[in-house]
Amino acid sequence: MGKEPKWVKLADLEAFVPPLHTNSYSWAVATKETMGVESVSLSVSEIQPGGSADMDRHPDSEQLTFILSGRGKAVVDGKEFLMEPNGCLFVPKNAEHGMEVIGKETLRTVVIFSPPLK
Repeated sequence: MGKEPKWVKLADLEAFVPPLHTNSYSWAVATKETMGVESVSLSVSEIQPGGSADMDRHPDSEQLTFILSGRGKAVVDGKEFLMEPNGCLFVPKNAEHGMEVIGKETLRTVVIFSPPLK
């Protein structure tokens, strides 16, 4: 028999500060540990005003960042993107990328990695 379906609530998960982030919290919603997911991971992240995700690379994973609320500026391999609600940013494998909050509203995102970060 295969894997069983599973439901996870954000309120039941423990927040953590991702590496190279300031004024930021994330919740690992769908991972191997939380749901048995193996090919992707999904997290919800919040970056507070004045916070940022410093420049980083993920050599083996593609990243999607969907904006739920707030505004931010992302830089991916030198290209700047204005991030607003209901938009999605694609970061290819090994692309240098980072983001910062614009304005006084928390930037709330859904982040997907495929494959999951190691």
